[in-house]
Amino acid sequence: MSEVEKHIAEIQQKVQLLLKQHIALQKDYARLQATLKQQEEDAKLKLETIHALTHQNQILKASLQDLDPEEKKQLVSKINGYLKQIDACISLLTK
Repeated sequence: MSEVEKHIAEIQQKVQLLLKQHIALQKDYARLQATLKQQEEDAKLKLETIHALTHQNQILKASLQDLDPEEKKQLVSKINGYLKQIDACISLLTK
């Protein structure tokens, strides 16, 4: 085999290696894109949950004025539970 043929063979091997790497990177990119899309959808659902819980919180706070002390205490406990859920959702979104 001549020197030129050896260089051509080496170049062909390197091109084949680059093509394999390129295909692997394309697959990895597609996987990352799918993961990103899923996480964006999850974040959107969590934000919707946060908005719904916030709305419920506002409604409950507005209704606190007409309750007796025991009912008010229970309602405050529920609201605090909702606030903990909201905080948990926010912390998940910031990760």
